[in-house]
Amino acid sequence: MKKSLFHIIVPMLLITSLSGCATSQQITSIDYLEPGKIIFPERIEHVAVLNNSPIEDETLSSNVLKYANTKRADIFSSFVDELAQTGYYDQITIADSKWKDPLGGKIDVSRFKEMEEAIKPDFIISLGVLNPKDLDIQVETDEFIANSLIVVQPIFQLYNSKTKKSVFYQPKDTIDLFDALLLRALGSQYAEQETSNQKELEGGSIIGKQLTTHFAPHWKTVERVVFTDYPLFSKSAKNIEENNLDEAIAQNELIYTNNKKPINQIKAANNIAYLYELKDQLNTAYAWSNIALDLAKDLYAKQPQSLIFSYVQSYNTTLKKRIEAMNILNQQLSKFEY
Repeated sequence: MKKSLFHIIVPMLLITSLSGCATSQQITSIDYLEPGKIIFPERIEHVAVLNNSPIEDETLSSNVLKYANTKRADIFSSFVDELAQTGYYDQITIADSKWKDPLGGKIDVSRFKEMEEAIKPDFIISLGVLNPKDLDIQVETDEFIANSLIVVQPIFQLYNSKTKKSVFYQPKDTIDLFDALLLRALGSQYAEQETSNQKELEGGSIIGKQLTTHFAPHWKTVERVVFTDYPLFSKSAKNIEENNLDEAIAQNELIYTNNKKPINQIKAANNIAYLYELKDQLNTAYAWSNIALDLAKDLYAKQPQSLIFSYVQSYNTTLKKRIEAMNILNQQLSKFEY
């Protein structure tokens, strides 16, 4: 999967900071399925998508979006493309603009019923205003933007063909468009060499992908820390590199049991949690993460700002959220069991 140029910087900073504490580790990444945020009450196979755009392109109010050359049409097109790429819906229909509200406002249920009669969808997603807002943007020159973060609060109006009712849904997403800004800044060098990878870095694609996460299960790439202090964890690190997960678990269990230093027990327990996460045994991973966190709380009681404690605590919270989301994910994936 694509690696964000921006997020390469963060792990390197973490390596530098932890190395100062006589700790060695690797930053690795894993991919896993995350459920969509909308839970449909029944099986949805055919979805219609309407671009209920306002008269004026609201992306013009954002300095980040303007510099990234991102228009509303780009975002809507990418949203539809990303929905299709999830493979979650059997059919996606782009609804005719004749059904949109002239001002991009609320669509009457009677109009949704007309769409339903004409298109025969199970569900209709109407994308209204995006409400983009730059976060602390500082423009130093005409060619540089110091902050690439924006918030979008799109107004979705959702119509269920079974219940004949519509509801509003307005999520709030913070999105980093650093890659899109960098691509634009370097774009002239690649004008004749556009690739699919470059397409993924465009602002419309980045925002469209984020909007899709609300409506379908999706792959998520996240970073994890693996402690590799030499020589204590060297055998474990080698087995992880060679994907010998069971051997790596056994080696970390030996360190956890036999080493009397709490810091090494914390690292070993956290490594074991990560390895069980790789094996998709999340409950076991969480149990080991709890062990690491309890030890870290005792060791760093007077140093709650310790980077190692912060990571162990953050990872524990992440695993808990993954477990809580599994029931929703299983429900959403059950449609493929028919």
